[in-house]
Amino acid sequence: MFLRENLENKTMFKVAFIGGARYSRPLDETSRKKFRLLAELGDIFVVGFSKSLRPRVFYEHAHFYLLPQWPLPVLRYLTMFAIGPILALWLIFRYKVQILVTQSPYEGFAGAVAKKIAGSFGRRVALVVENHGDFEESLFLQRRVKAQKLYRFIMHRVASFSLRYADVLRAISNTTRSQLKQWAPDKPIVQFPTWTDIDVFFTAGKEVKGHENGKPPEIVYVGVLTPLKGVHFLIEAFSCIAQSFPEARLVIIGKEENPEYADSLKKQVQELGLAEKVKFLPPMPQAELARKVARARVLVLPSVSEGLGRVV
Repeated sequence: MFLRENLENKTMFKVAFIGGARYSRPLDETSRKKFRLLAELGDIFVVGFSKSLRPRVFYEHAHFYLLPQWPLPVLRYLTMFAIGPILALWLIFRYKVQILVTQSPYEGFAGAVAKKIAGSFGRRVALVVENHGDFEESLFLQRRVKAQKLYRFIMHRVASFSLRYADVLRAISNTTRSQLKQWAPDKPIVQFPTWTDIDVFFTAGKEVKGHENGKPPEIVYVGVLTPLKGVHFLIEAFSCIAQSFPEARLVIIGKEENPEYADSLKKQVQELGLAEKVKFLPPMPQAELARKVARARVLVLPSVSEGLGRVV
């Protein structure tokens, strides 16, 4: 009702986005474009993570409050659970933020706590909880987790709390919508894809005229290196065609989010005798990545689970 009233009155909003996304200063071109467009809604605030251990506060189309990026995921979760609600409350009372948009039911905990406390002081705040993937299983498909039963218990309670206080849910695909429907059947759900800046890919497609003569045909993977992404299946599949197509090359582009898994992939390549045919590349600027994809013969996304498959 609160959101509907403001939309009907064409009110300029004050919105805080709370999530695990990482930002740098200056913003990359894609993020800059995203927040420049969002700024047309009103005042935008972002609670996320820095790309280093240094917390950061700055303004670039939006007000950014970035938490330190600790090396261990559990520390990042604890930081968000402990500091996220405090920052959200500060934004509500200091800047009169009206809407909290949280990236998942876990970041939603910070928003739900802030909404509940603010409500006790008479401040009306709308909470939007998003679902960008399988929030029940994706963590366990990304890395080896000790004490899984304890993790699952805590995550279940946190997600239940967040969804109970949400005003509206946002899904990015039919699958993520179905999961939200199971958890919160009475909540309204809005579905639309994740923001993707495809202009650089259109530009690269126009610039690259076919495949370059004299260069071996490339199969490209783009994404973080975690078990969830199924890169080990891709390497195994590539080994099956490597002899029939000796000129083919496999290029794996992405951050070694799970170092143990990344090492196992490189070991797999060595054991299969593919060291001369498989190349690992670090993350690169999106424009450069777009040209790399445009020159490839095949783009492969072998994920075990995806909320949408934005790379494709």
